[in-house]
Amino acid sequence: VVLKPNFVSTTVQAAATRRDAVEAVIEFLEGLGIEKFVLAEGPAGSRPLEEALRNFGYYGIEREHSVVFVDLNRTEYVPVRIYDRLGRPFTVRFSKVILESEFVVSIALPKTHDTVVVTGAVKNLAMGAVQGEDKPRVHQGYEMINVNLAILASVRAPDLAVIDGYEGMEGAGPVSGEIVKSMFALSSLDPVAADSEMARLMGFNPSEIGYLW
Repeated sequence: VVLKPNFVSTTVQAAATRRDAVEAVIEFLEGLGIEKFVLAEGPAGSRPLEEALRNFGYYGIEREHSVVFVDLNRTEYVPVRIYDRLGRPFTVRFSKVILESEFVVSIALPKTHDTVVVTGAVKNLAMGAVQGEDKPRVHQGYEMINVNLAILASVRAPDLAVIDGYEGMEGAGPVSGEIVKSMFALSSLDPVAADSEMARLMGFNPSEIGYLW
């Protein structure tokens, strides 16, 4: 089982998945007989995964549970075609670890986003699987970033979406917003359903979130 946290920042904990949320998912899955896990993420800005693991207190989880760390920015990849702001095709590198995994859990948190309104489990996996310098290239204006996220999510969507909404972020998300005590948790085998309910609980109409629509 691959566990995909959100480390859009390697230094701002309010913008990143907390270790206790990941451990709760691991313990639940261990109860179902799962014995081995891969914690996989490709931090934004091509920052090293080790930086996030250290800053957010993840080291030690690999000894307490059978977890291997994988930096998605450094894995083999396949090209995926998306589009620029004029609708012209180009390709980005999409991690094979995510594409070829048998079961992927996206463990995200509810945050507002400066271009797509909200970000949760679907965007967490779609953007995390895109490697390194290719991540900013997905951002092709308000219209096409939503198209591109829908395309990337259709290549590989989460098998299980988990939203740790004990605390969320509002305002200048996905990194520089303010913490809000949103006090909810969601999980679903349908990641679009999970993110849609997340958006509703945040006060937005899910049908007005472009990539979810």
